[in-house]
Amino acid sequence: MLCYRLAVPMFSEGSLCPSCNTHQMDQWGDHAVHYSSEVGVKFRHNLVRDILVDICSKVGIMVRKEAPMGFLSEDGKDLRPADLLLFNWLQGKDACLDVTCISPFAGMGATACAPEAALHNAVEKKKKKYGSVCEKNRYKFIPFAFSTFREFDTDALDTLSRIKSIFISHSNNVKSGVFIFHRVSFFIQKGLGAQLVSRLPSNFM
Repeated sequence: MLCYRLAVPMFSEGSLCPSCNTHQMDQWGDHAVHYSSEVGVKFRHNLVRDILVDICSKVGIMVRKEAPMGFLSEDGKDLRPADLLLFNWLQGKDACLDVTCISPFAGMGATACAPEAALHNAVEKKKKKYGSVCEKNRYKFIPFAFSTFREFDTDALDTLSRIKSIFISHSNNVKSGVFIFHRVSFFIQKGLGAQLVSRLPSNFM
């Protein structure tokens, strides 16, 4: 992860990805971070989703993972289950939380020049797709977006802050709430690290 953050070359330019045997690797490892495979984007997503479920359960927040909501999109198609369903989250309403990890070097982030533009674009896209549907069914919608460099969008930060406040109210220990941010950050890095390690050449170390 340190090599990735400091742009230290890890792969031979033009070598084939050992996972897909189709795409060429870039020397910085961005292909490994973007590609979907056994140790891919979904793996990283699920690590963060599961640690959020674990944290919520331990601080006393009622939560359900991969909750089927039965919502339909504007064109009548079934929407996928909520990553997390948080019960009685805000103003008596339950909330659907959607975990999203984006890379500043891929998709909408690749052509964006403004800081955190990739995160903002990803959040707006999620809100447009799910926000109004959740509101119509009397649910809150929370996009939990973060980048491969551990940047958090404001909605994600607000969610972590609220979880921290609930935890502190139960434990009466202000300092102990900091571990929530550390644990989520650690699992983001753990997921990214697993993606990179699964593709590293055997002689890298």
